Amino acid sequence: MGKHTRGTYILLAGFPVLAALLSWLTLFNWQTASGQIDAATLATDVRAGRIARIVTLPGSDEAMLYYRERDESLAVRLPNNVGVDDLLRAYDIDPAAVDIQAKPTPPWADTLAMLTSLLPLLLGVGLVGWAGYVVAMLLRSRENSP
Repeated sequence: MGKHTRGTYILLAGFPVLAALLSWLTLFNWQTASGQIDAATLATDVRAGRIARIVTLPGSDEAMLYYRERDESLAVRLPNNVGVDDLLRAYDIDPAAVDIQAKPTPPWADTLAMLTSLLPLLLGVGLVGWAGYVVAMLLRSRENSP
């Protein structure tokens, strides 16, 4: 096995593993919750004063709920394009009744998204380059053969 063939196998095995790792980091939940509730339960709990704070992540349809009397947090899935403020207003609740915090997007999130988009492209370019190299070596070996 030549040194170029070994490197090719390392690249072929490494790129999918790296792409899977980056995709896993991008797709999985940003914070774990011990359970999930619906919007009506959220409204009932806010109205009763049981929720200490609600934390949202920009661009996400989930919010984390932190209760006053519990150590656990629960998640609530928000309807598409509806913020926590709008949801509470729909249930006739003043959003100022609960502490609503927007968790900032991590600084590496854009870089991670870019890498997950570029990895398939880099893999494709690498495979085409490798195939071109193999073809060139085959043609060269034919020219040098008697």
